Amino acid sequence: MADNIDNLILEHLKRFQAGQERIERELREIKARLSTLEAGQGSVLQHIGHLTSSIAAQQVSIDHLHRMQVIGVRSSLEASRRLHDKCCIQWVGLEHLWLDRSRVPWRAFDKAPTPA
Repeated sequence: MADNIDNLILEHLKRFQAGQERIERELREIKARLSTLEAGQGSVLQHIGHLTSSIAAQQVSIDHLHRMQVIGVRSSLEASRRLHDKCCIQWVGLEHLWLDRSRVPWRAFDKAPTPA
């Protein structure tokens, strides 16, 4: 009877050992799959980092172009204002000459020419 109990205990121990080996094998498989997933995640994060730096560089370029455009518009407006001021000064000057006939010999043209 003691032999039967010993055989029964050994049989249970063998089942436990087989179950433990199966669990260890599955655990190794899960670890390998997890390593693969972590490597893939690292690669994705690296690509996201590169994309983020590219977006930042493009934003800097866009900001620079916007600043250049604003400077161009300002300089264009300033040139237009200077041209406008210059034309107004010239026009006012001509109007002044037109109205102030005492300073310019316009009287000679007011009279009809006399026949010689």
